[in-house]
Amino acid sequence: MPVFEQGYRRYVGERSTGSRIPLIAWENIRPRMKWWGWVLLFLLSFWPYVIYAVLIFMTTLGTSMFGNRAMPPLPPPTVAFASGDGVNPGAVLGLLQGNMLGLVWELLHHASFASVIFPAVVAAGLLASDRRTGGLQIYFSRPVTKLDYMLGKILAAASFVALTTAAPCFLLWIESVAFGSASTFTWKTWIAPLVILGASSFYALWSVALVMSLSAVMRRPAFVTIVAAFVNLALEGLGAILSEAYRDKAWHVLQPSYAIGTLTAPLCGLQIPDWISAPAAFGIAFVLPVTLLALVWWRLRAVEVST
Repeated sequence: MPVFEQGYRRYVGERSTGSRIPLIAWENIRPRMKWWGWVLLFLLSFWPYVIYAVLIFMTTLGTSMFGNRAMPPLPPPTVAFASGDGVNPGAVLGLLQGNMLGLVWELLHHASFASVIFPAVVAAGLLASDRRTGGLQIYFSRPVTKLDYMLGKILAAASFVALTTAAPCFLLWIESVAFGSASTFTWKTWIAPLVILGASSFYALWSVALVMSLSAVMRRPAFVTIVAAFVNLALEGLGAILSEAYRDKAWHVLQPSYAIGTLTAPLCGLQIPDWISAPAAFGIAFVLPVTLLALVWWRLRAVEVST
């Protein structure tokens, strides 16, 4: 048995008043951001945002030079999940001029896959590695509480999710403001950063809870990655199959992307479609992740040695 699995002695030395949560988060982020992580991030998430960035530049430049005659805008959607693909200049122009927050919703909805896969690959060992090597005993033998440890790990995992959701959305919003032809565009979208932060939090909650709960019960990060990706893809596939088999779109609520999109739609000024159950979406996208985080809290324990 490794010596660190036998227990730990509580730290009794001097204590600083500063928060240890950012330090724990940074020490878990820094060694995981290697070159292959950035390559994976680009393949999963960045290239769709590059397409949107080009479309935003084309539409804003075209309308500023030739007006809407060169590229007539399509009516912006008012109901979530009603716009289809939406990746075309007319749809992007309609969202920019009619509902910029609707464009934010479209961007986040397209990032739902990458927001799970990327942290599942990069952050799978946040808890599993500590449990396998005895890192919990090392942490708790220092002036670190259980709450500090868990919040630091959550912040680290959420940072990886933000690289696929909030960060690209902020950059595209800045591009829209910089190249927007309307003088009131910045004023009309001043709330966009707050909406991006709030909507991205729901994606972070699901991804962090899924990855950390698996990392809390498995000792091998590779298994955490495989199971996390499988669970997310299985739920997506199950919802799509049942909706087609029963000819009832209500089954889409089983898909995490639809459940989370239902919760973020009101934040982005979109209505929830009648065929989806808001309580069921709330249960899948909020209650279930919170329950998984409660499981993580219960699993974080180490034996204290009395002296």
